[in-house]
Amino acid sequence: GETESTWYELVPEEVINGTVPDHSVVLWLSNHGGGDDTIQYMDEIGLIELASKERIAIIGGQNLATPKMAEYMLEKYPALDPSRVYTFGYSAGGGNTLGVIYENPGLFAAAVPMAAVNRTPTDEQRTNFDTVDLPTLFLTSTYDYFFDSETFDWRVSGMCNYPQNLKDFFEFNGLTPVEEYDMETYPLHGFKHDSYRRITLNGEYTNHTWLVNNEAGIPIVGLTVTEFLPHGLYPEYSKIAWDFCKHYSRNVETGEVIYNPYVK
Repeated sequence: GETESTWYELVPEEVINGTVPDHSVVLWLSNHGGGDDTIQYMDEIGLIELASKERIAIIGGQNLATPKMAEYMLEKYPALDPSRVYTFGYSAGGGNTLGVIYENPGLFAAAVPMAAVNRTPTDEQRTNFDTVDLPTLFLTSTYDYFFDSETFDWRVSGMCNYPQNLKDFFEFNGLTPVEEYDMETYPLHGFKHDSYRRITLNGEYTNHTWLVNNEAGIPIVGLTVTEFLPHGLYPEYSKIAWDFCKHYSRNVETGEVIYNPYVK
């Protein structure tokens, strides 16, 4: 009943042959960027290699992945875990990822919009978060759409609006609103945070991640910035997304977000 007619299911062999327990395998809903081929995108962003290593199932649409595609996968493959459904997408796919979680945030345990083009929630979509929290990590880079490469000040355009996206997700998850970004006190990100991590990706690029906790002490909204990368697919991005999402699950009965900091 929707517009998608071609999609790709990358599913571990043990899921297909039924040799793993029901509800034991993670599902990713993936959205590619504008002009990308679905499989090429999954490969170049590192998702196929990651899925093979971690034994993750993936579904990605040729044009647009939707919440109904995740629901379809859960029904088709009993081995998939409805408490550990994650979603991410890059560029236009990042904007589509925002659209997916605006539509049905309770379906997912965590989300990572990557270099996302702007997608503004409707008033009705905002109400979907009235009783649902969603751990969300926004991913970008200093030479991407979203930062001025000289001053690292926010660059806001009609196409991309991370400052507003972050403000929205602070609100959706019951955090103290960001009234104004303070780039002098908090270079690169502009907001008070509860945890910070700096790592080097693949021995190449410095990556910074800032996370903000909710009242229960769960890291619920974050931003990750990689220095000096332009707008483009990078294999380490999937690893960043997995390193964030793997700690979260959702109680399918109550809708509660469950956080496990000890997941390897």
